[in-house]
Formats: sequence, structure tokens, C-alpha cells
Amino acid sequence: MSDEEEEVGNKVVLLGEAGVGKTSIISRYIKQKFDPEYITSLTSQFLRKIVEFPDNKKIILDVFDTSGQEKYRSVAKFYYRNARAVILVYDITSTKSFKEMKEYWYEQIKEVDIENFIIAIVANKNDLYEEREVQDEEGEKFAQQIGGFFVSTSAKNDSGVNDLFDNIAKKILDPNYVYSIEEDKNLDINKEKDKNDKFIEEFEEIENEEENEESEGKESIKSNKSEENEKKSEKSGNSIKKNQSFRISTKTVKKSEDKVKKRKCCK
Repeated sequence: MSDEEEEVGNKVVLLGEAGVGKTSIISRYIKQKFDPEYITSLTSQFLRKIVEFPDNKKIILDVFDTSGQEKYRSVAKFYYRNARAVILVYDITSTKSFKEMKEYWYEQIKEVDIENFIIAIVANKNDLYEEREVQDEEGEKFAQQIGGFFVSTSAKNDSGVNDLFDNIAKKILDPNYVYSIEEDKNLDINKEKDKNDKFIEEFEEIENEEENEESEGKESIKSNKSEENEKKSEKSGNSIKKNQSFRISTKTVKKSEDKVKKRKCCK
């Protein structure tokens, strides 16, 4: 066993309703992975992360995942006891998850020694902004009321997740450290701008493809019509030739008949 494994880490516990993305946030932070398939956490588990700073300082975070299902709620309190930080997570597309985060999960940790907690309010799934039911201002306001800090994240797009844990580590090192979300907001705005620019480019490409297909279709119709016209002209030409040859042959027959008649008369 290494010295790092033997060292006691700082317990960081994620709490919130089932399906808000607690497991995905941890997986993105520790493993740099995102699994789009939702799997409910039935038991609590933790993963270790060592955060290193430029001044050679380091913090060990033991990040605990908990089940948000109602039948496992009573078990969760055993995990956030003696925690150094608590992360309260809600889903921006679910007003219910935000309400439960405030009215149940926060009230639960208040029963413990909350003054020793670093509390982070996390608005997860910001990639689903078109389905948003909870505005960031509501999360920010609640974080200010309880003396915590607010972060908007997307485990899917890897947005804000590192900032969340890095700032918890900074507050463990320095309790007076104040986290600012302005940088995160600018990053999110730039990411949304990049998404919009990419969407516009893709849309223009599709439009160009459709225009090319349409022009190709028109050219194809023209060529088909010209081929049909050529065939018709060929047919009409052939019929004219046949009529001309029929007339010639008719005249020849008549001349032959006249000759025959003259011969008979002469005899």
C-alpha cells in the first residue's frame, strides 16, 4: 500500500435526488468519463483524487457518491457525518430536484455540525439549457443565503466539474478563499457561442447540400426530357422515312402496273 493510500483524505459527499447526475459528476472528475446510460446508485462508494497545486501543496479528496432514492435516504446521513465538504446537486431541467435539494437535503445536513462544512450548490446538466426549468440565479441566491458557493456544471460536456472540486480543495487549504463564478459564466457563454457557431455551419452545409441536390435533380430532369425529345424526334424521323419509302414503293407499283397494261394492249 502506498503512502498516499494510507493518508487520510478529506471526505467530500454528493447529495441530491436520484437522476440529478451525482455519479456522472464523480465519474467525469475522477475517471474523465461520461456514461450516457443512467444507472441508479444503490449503495454509497467513494473514489480518491489527489489535487496538486503549483506551490507543491496537495489535497487528497475522498469523493463519496450516495443514493438519492427515498428508501436509501436514511443511510446517507452516516456518510456526510465528519465530511469536510458537501455538494448539493440538482438538475436544471427539474424544479422538483431543486426543491428537494433545498427543503430536504439541506435540512438534513443542518442537523449535523454544518458550520464545519464547505457547501457547494451545483446546477447540473447545463448542456440541456433548452429544457431548463430552474434559472442559475435561483441556485446562486440559495448558495448566498446558506454561506455556500454556486457552480453550474455539465458532466456530459465536462463543464464546471473541475472548477467545483478545485475550489473545494482551495477552501480546505484556505477557509477564507472566496470562489468567483464570473470566469465560469464567461467560459459557459463562450461554449454556447461555439455550439451556436458550429450549429450555423452545419445548417449552412445542409442547405448547400440540399441546393446542390435540387440543381442536380433539375439537370437530371432536363437531360431526361432532352433524351425523350431525341427519342421522339428519332421516332418521327423514322416514321417519315417509312412514309416516304411507302410512297416511293406505291409509285413504283403503279408504274409497273401501267407498263403491264400497255404491253397487254399492244399484244
